[in-house]
Amino acid sequence: MRKRKPNPLLETVVLAKERANLALGLLSKREPDAFEGLPAAENTIDLRHFLG
Repeated sequence: MRKRKPNPLLETVVLAKERANLALGLLSKREPDAFEGLPAAENTIDLRHFLG
């Protein structure tokens, strides 16, 4: 059986796909929200303090 000749275009496409997947994975990791994980009561402002 003959050995297949490497296809440089196919290799370029495969590498581009791998890089795109890596970039997407990095971009999908977001920084946590500043209020994430705090109880809801701590996320609200008590306006009674300002209104007297």
